Amino acid sequence: MSKFNFNLNNTYFGSVTWQHATDPAKDQTFSGKVVTDIVLTYKITNDLKVSGVVNNLFNIYPDVIDSKGDVVTDLGGRFKYPWEVNQFGFNGTVFQLNVNYTF
Repeated sequence: MSKFNFNLNNTYFGSVTWQHATDPAKDQTFSGKVVTDIVLTYKITNDLKVSGVVNNLFNIYPDVIDSKGDVVTDLGGRFKYPWEVNQFGFNGTVFQLNVNYTF
């Protein structure tokens, strides 16, 4: 077995539509997006591994809310991204370093 392991994952999140409770003109469809994650693992010993992880490599964000004049839709400007029909997170790119020891 190699000391290095590489994993590439693309996840497609399909489009979703938020429907306004009383006014269909305020409905909004959020487009589908592909989010790419990568993991590079190095096996130091049989029991010890170190991994570098990059989630959302290309810094993909959901579509921005278009409140169309309705303060409830974005809760008075508090939310930039959809909060009721969110396909994926809005943290952008996230870096991690993991250490795994098996005993």
